[in-house]
Amino acid sequence: MLVGFGRTGKSVLVGDKLSSLDPERYATKNVPFNYYTTSAMLQAVLEKPLEKKAGRNYGPPGSRRLVYFIDDMNMPEVDTYGTVQPHTLIRQHMDYNHCSGSNSNSGPHSTVSVCLPVCLSAFLSVWRQRRRRRQTPRHGGKGIVDTDAPLRHRAE
Repeated sequence: MLVGFGRTGKSVLVGDKLSSLDPERYATKNVPFNYYTTSAMLQAVLEKPLEKKAGRNYGPPGSRRLVYFIDDMNMPEVDTYGTVQPHTLIRQHMDYNHCSGSNSNSGPHSTVSVCLPVCLSAFLSVWRQRRRRRQTPRHGGKGIVDTDAPLRHRAE
């Protein structure tokens, strides 16, 4: 994960590195996020370069490794529950090494030979804004909501 302020060249740096990879061994896919990115849109973009390998396993064509470059990960909308749909999908993939099928009867499928580098712009300021909003009691409650919820999977 590459974190820094806006306009500092994070995307260019990662793009140059990815373009220098051997195309015989690596395939790359740029996944730019914006405010309107949803989990369904993200899943469609992530599944497009994959092919079925065996059973429920999907992977890049041939024996290559696929590198998804996720740019501006902090851009999607935060919903009313304080979650970000695309982040949830990526977290599911990182935690369980699979995603649910795009059509309702396909069930979960695993992906193999996939890597997810990420670029964030001013991530800390966005996280602090979310944290401040979570500390405000909801529905007249007196407690403070768990502010470490987005980081709980890193506690391993």
